[in-house]
Amino acid sequence: MIVAHHGDDRLHILDRLRERVALASGLRSNGQLDQDAASRAIDCLRRFAERLRGIPASHIRVVGTNTFRKVNDDGQFMREAEAAIEHSIEILGGAEEARLVFLGVRYDVGELDEPMLAVDIGGGSTELAYGVGGSPSITESIQAGCVTWTSRFFQDGRITSRRMNAAILAAKLELEPVMHRFAQCDVNHVIASSGTALALEEIGIESGWTKRGIDRSVLEHIRANIVDAGHAEAIDLDGLSESRRPVVAGGVAILTAVFDAIDPRLMRTSRCALREGVLIDMLGRIAGDDRRERSVLDLAKHGRIDQAQANRVSSTVHELFQVVCPSWKLDDSAREFLHWAATLHEIGMGISHTDYHRHGAYIVKHADLPGFSRTDQEKLAAIIRLHRKRISDRRIPDFDKATRHFVRDAALLLRLGVRLHRSRTDAGLSHVQFESTDGGLHIRIDQQQAEMNPLTMEDLRVEAEHWARMKRTLECTTETRC
Repeated sequence: MIVAHHGDDRLHILDRLRERVALASGLRSNGQLDQDAASRAIDCLRRFAERLRGIPASHIRVVGTNTFRKVNDDGQFMREAEAAIEHSIEILGGAEEARLVFLGVRYDVGELDEPMLAVDIGGGSTELAYGVGGSPSITESIQAGCVTWTSRFFQDGRITSRRMNAAILAAKLELEPVMHRFAQCDVNHVIASSGTALALEEIGIESGWTKRGIDRSVLEHIRANIVDAGHAEAIDLDGLSESRRPVVAGGVAILTAVFDAIDPRLMRTSRCALREGVLIDMLGRIAGDDRRERSVLDLAKHGRIDQAQANRVSSTVHELFQVVCPSWKLDDSAREFLHWAATLHEIGMGISHTDYHRHGAYIVKHADLPGFSRTDQEKLAAIIRLHRKRISDRRIPDFDKATRHFVRDAALLLRLGVRLHRSRTDAGLSHVQFESTDGGLHIRIDQQQAEMNPLTMEDLRVEAEHWARMKRTLECTTETRC
């Protein structure tokens, strides 16, 4: 955990908390977590929750990475973890994790006009991100981490040349499908972050093999000493902590494969990575530079959606949100998701008009959308999926209760916005008034316009039935204007 204050264009670190949970070591092949690993994580989160109390929820982000992506237990561990930390947890996709790592490393190295490659070896995956300036142009994540590689190749603690070579080869095979994206990249500035790289640099410094950073000779010295030790418990290297000793062999194998793939002269290290990247991303959102907005607009442009129609629907759902947000207890996050859903609700049209809401939901759920966690993409996809045709409780994904209500309400407002603009022109209903009711919405429509738009009025009647099914009321009345 990292707690920081922002001032003078810098992050001022107020607190850092760290406990080694090694969650990835408890992940079985069927996606289940063993009880010991789950208990370690839950106990840690309960302790961390105390430090978060008193900080506004809007200033807190809790993210889960590779192991959270792989857990397959019908959401049981996720529910327990969120209850322990007392906040919702966003599961990051691999590409988004790599982007945030890049932001953290980029912040740490300062102004750098030249291209930079960030490498982050975590417990269950390794992220690579390349770019110039403040954001990466290439992000990749491979399924190789120091914990999982140690469990796979050195599970009993024994370390041999044969096992080390097998671990290195397996890491190369993981890297091979993505490295073509970095083939033309300038890799003069390679920065490695997180525990493995920092531990290996510390060993190199304490052993007199380097003054800073990691080069190939340092890595070869460390690898030779580890193999000569023969067992994890027998590794005796200056600067190696007891907590890092059990997983250092897996980390060395992966970093060796990275060196073989990109052949850097020197790999510098950074103490900033994902956590700092999350903070930098949060500050961007607060300051109005939200990467999610750019991702939505880029996807809309790529999908060649009807921008005029999206703007009409977005404008109307914003008006609806303003009316109902106090009584429906919708926060600013709901407004953002409504805007993004309105912008992208027709993204599936490029595949087929038939069931385009299903196609759109699939695209939004599975696309790489920088700035979005996997959790947020699932919520946005659910709103788009429910914006037309039949809506029911069973069609809402298995989120927690509060998120299910949020998705329901956002989908209902989007449905209404789409219904009111079925003509796809700026003509149609005008002089429409919205007012919030106890658990619903009341629409007042000019009598003459209602008579001129019978199709829309029938749409609203049918929509009221859908709202009733979702335990919200939609009332439409007509009145003669003076």
